[in-house]
Amino acid sequence: MRFSYPFLQPGEKPITTVDEYLLLRNDYDRLRQRSRELRIKIKAVETTDKEESARLYQELKNLEPSESRLRFEMGRRTPLVLISICPYCGTEIWQKTGIFSLLDQFWYHRSSDGQYVAEGSRCPHLFCIDGALNLCGNQPTEQGQAITTVGETSIPMAAEVPFVKPRVLNLPTMRAVVHSILVAERYLAYPVVYFAEKLPAEHVHFCIPWASSAFSGWHPYANGQKIGFVGKRADRQDYDLDKWIQSEKLLWVDPVTEADLVGGPAGAFPYANVAGRRHPYYIEEGKVYDLPNPAESKPEIILGDLVPPRF
Repeated sequence: MRFSYPFLQPGEKPITTVDEYLLLRNDYDRLRQRSRELRIKIKAVETTDKEESARLYQELKNLEPSESRLRFEMGRRTPLVLISICPYCGTEIWQKTGIFSLLDQFWYHRSSDGQYVAEGSRCPHLFCIDGALNLCGNQPTEQGQAITTVGETSIPMAAEVPFVKPRVLNLPTMRAVVHSILVAERYLAYPVVYFAEKLPAEHVHFCIPWASSAFSGWHPYANGQKIGFVGKRADRQDYDLDKWIQSEKLLWVDPVTEADLVGGPAGAFPYANVAGRRHPYYIEEGKVYDLPNPAESKPEIILGDLVPPRF
């Protein structure tokens, strides 16, 4: 895998192994757990024991700098990973993917626009970063709340093997690029990234990535402004990829060089015989629960005032 560490401060060493990540993560989780305990205790005594409440509050204030320092240190020392290459302009797409553990916040998707990438890595053709996670027969026993997404304990996933969404890939000039990334030294992630020479309007043809529960995007509003909305849809997933390769709609990053795009023939596709779930699933408390394949449906905006103001 190709890594990049653009955020390291002088004297800091990059995290390169799962053990290094988990050591830092455990320190951070210990501080975060103590902060939670203190908040609960403060709430319990804030009206009955002002002295104890003040003592607990001071301890909490003393913890906050260390908690913040570790959080930002993890962010700086964790690498960006090459996940794709644009077939139109050749831009390399880099993302802070959770490659060291399924505890990483990356895997806890509530809503997304599928375009979160490193600053300077987004090209004008990027439409959506989708993907699959193959457990490779391993039980995903590492499980916990994501670093910044308090309360999220479930990891939704679209499949274990690479797939495309026909509705999306059939849009004008749309092409998809597949790559593979080792995760936690146990699993394999398959980013499937969609690019279009001319991007469709996202409020009409949005794509929900990595089996997130919803799409969060922007709708044209008035006077050149936009308004946020949440969208919902169910895209059929196609695992028969030969026809998409033959039609030059599906390419892949060369797994050897990681610097070139390959566009066929279909017989050269390196992920043709990947074994695993060909349907969505989710991970909860280390257990895996299978879900049915989604049926095709129209995009639906489920939240957002899309009525233009009268001015």
